[in-house]
Amino acid sequence: MTSETCTASAGITCLLVEDDAAVAGLVRRFLLDAQVIIAGSLFEAERQTATYDFDLIIADSNLPDARGAEIIEALHGQAPILVLTAHEDERLLRLCIRAGADDFQSKSTMRRQNLRERVLVMLARRRREAQAAATAGLGSLIDARGPPNSLYDSERKFAKQLLELERTTRLSVSRFLAAG
Repeated sequence: MTSETCTASAGITCLLVEDDAAVAGLVRRFLLDAQVIIAGSLFEAERQTATYDFDLIIADSNLPDARGAEIIEALHGQAPILVLTAHEDERLLRLCIRAGADDFQSKSTMRRQNLRERVLVMLARRRREAQAAATAGLGSLIDARGPPNSLYDSERKFAKQLLELERTTRLSVSRFLAAG
């Protein structure tokens, strides 16, 4: 699969690192309000992150040229990372979280609403962290693409709803890691 861009409307810019065309098409349809750039390998993803700034990275946990934590370590620090996995391998997911992934989603249970919710919660969390860093005088941690509360209007409504959802149903990464 080669890199391709799908812009349905203004919104977030997402790097989708996925070698399965069917899964990539499904994620693209689920995120219609986002600009999605697709990379079919870690090599392509690294080229894309050298060229573009992304609001979010969604990465398959098993690519032709890399697997698991290796993928996350290579992309960590570019944007929040959501790992897509076809396997329910908790050990692999723990390694990905430890390497810097923000959340994960099983391909077998992925639905439009739950993927959108995870994405918006991750973006809202990242913006709150940037606001907290700015408040603490750590302005260098703020994303250079804009102020932390420069949410698109379409995101504002979802973000408010999802902040409440995050408070009530958010996966506790520390509990997940402690369970292993």
